[in-house]
Amino acid sequence: CFGIVSGALTERTKPQCYVILAFVMSGFIFPVVVHWIWGGGWLGECGVLDFAGGGIVHLLGGTIALVGASMIGARRGRFVGNYFKVQTIPFEVQSPAFNTLGVMILWTGWFGFNATHINIVQQTYSVQRIQINTLLSPAMAALTTIVVELGLSRGKNLSAEHVMSSVRIGLTGVTSSCAFIEPHFAILIGFISSFIYLGGSKLIRQFKIDDPVDSCAHFFGGIWSMIAVGLFSKEEFIAQSVFNYNHKGFYGIVYGGDGTLLGWQIVAIITIITWGLVLSGPTFQFCKLINLARVDEETEVYGLLAEGEKQIVKGVDENQNVDNVGYQQKFEQQREAMLKQQEEYRKVQEKKNRENEQNTYSSSANGAQLVFVAN
Repeated sequence: CFGIVSGALTERTKPQCYVILAFVMSGFIFPVVVHWIWGGGWLGECGVLDFAGGGIVHLLGGTIALVGASMIGARRGRFVGNYFKVQTIPFEVQSPAFNTLGVMILWTGWFGFNATHINIVQQTYSVQRIQINTLLSPAMAALTTIVVELGLSRGKNLSAEHVMSSVRIGLTGVTSSCAFIEPHFAILIGFISSFIYLGGSKLIRQFKIDDPVDSCAHFFGGIWSMIAVGLFSKEEFIAQSVFNYNHKGFYGIVYGGDGTLLGWQIVAIITIITWGLVLSGPTFQFCKLINLARVDEETEVYGLLAEGEKQIVKGVDENQNVDNVGYQQKFEQQREAMLKQQEEYRKVQEKKNRENEQNTYSSSANGAQLVFVAN
């Protein structure tokens, strides 16, 4: 859960803030939600189902991540423009290869993460179903994103980062229901997850929320994961996978359910988001008040380095004195390069907007001429 949050705050947050947040999350936020659903709490007693943590882990972590990213603020130079007319300055991805490798390792671990939540080990068919669904949903999400991005760009643009984030939201989207659904519904969940990610990622940027690793995939995916339980869960599979579940008639709408399960899933979604917001918001505000939230501009632009590493980067003269002048020059060069990149991107976007306006005007004029000739 904390790993989701740390990714959204990367590149501008002080280590002390991570420590304080980890203490609050592990001591007060996460255990309460676990008890409410998995530990015999009121949500579990009301029939809420979250088989492997789509809501408990991913929705809660995604909520705290977005709260933190919003309160700490975006990385410098990340956004240009006002709300709902925001242009995002693309930052260079350090290593798409390592990003892909990390997601593949995560995906492999997810098979164990989902399957080991089964309460009755002897239920071989339940385990097999979980593994198949854990494979199909993210695969479909990634494939859908590939097709959509290539289609929109006419085959010219495909982001490996977006594809990997689609894998993550596909995994998140099927986590709550992986033991309760047929494989063809896992494919449908993955297909819809792709569009949820692509839309959700664009939406938060319009609010100037800077999420370097797209932790929003866990937030929106967690919501979808909980809803999918109320839509596609099969009563027989719930009985097989959940020990002593005594809520008769609680199953998916597609199988004739009356919507009671879906209703309680939505109540759980609202509860999880509210709990995460109410406790994490004051925590981040406290860190800001004592100046432990965000690093200074120099540290952010040049990099989050330890003091010893900074001295190595700065260099030393023959008397072992730190070369502050040379370091300051490097810092200014880095800062100017960032501002220059921002200005160049703004000019390119303005040029594209002018060209689009001219094309629109030309099309309208040509259409008017055709109408006049026809008359």
